[in-house]
Amino acid sequence: MLPLRTDRRPAGAIALYGHEREAFTGAAHDIALLFAAQGGTAVRNAALYGQCREMVSNLHTALESRAVIEQAKGILHAETGVSPADAFELLSRFSQDHNRKVRKVAADLLGGEVKPGEVGETCAIPEPAASRCAHRPGSARCRRPRSAASRFGHDRS
Repeated sequence: MLPLRTDRRPAGAIALYGHEREAFTGAAHDIALLFAAQGGTAVRNAALYGQCREMVSNLHTALESRAVIEQAKGILHAETGVSPADAFELLSRFSQDHNRKVRKVAADLLGGEVKPGEVGETCAIPEPAASRCAHRPGSARCRRPRSAASRFGHDRS
């Protein structure tokens, strides 16, 4: 039994069998150790390759999502008058409140399945009562970002 090592850590083992007892001694043992070292390198390279493929896939998803999110931020900016940073904050809050990914919320906003007013309304009070909301922006009860709250008439104490 010989260990397969990757970065000096065990990653598996090679079991060698021979027709005779103690068939792997001397030069045969040294050759088996070389095979085990090459096997460990192959295992490590395969793991690195898998990690790189996953990273490339994640980067592709991020690039595709970025365009959709930027468009959704533009819609919120145009429709509600919030800054792009506040628009992203509203998307993030809506995403968290509805347990959905930001890119999915952004895609639904672009597709018309979610209205800009729904994303802009992150506290649990329905419109038009939100304009009379007595919550303090940024408090535990009102989850509107402070900078967007005043733009929605939501800054009354």
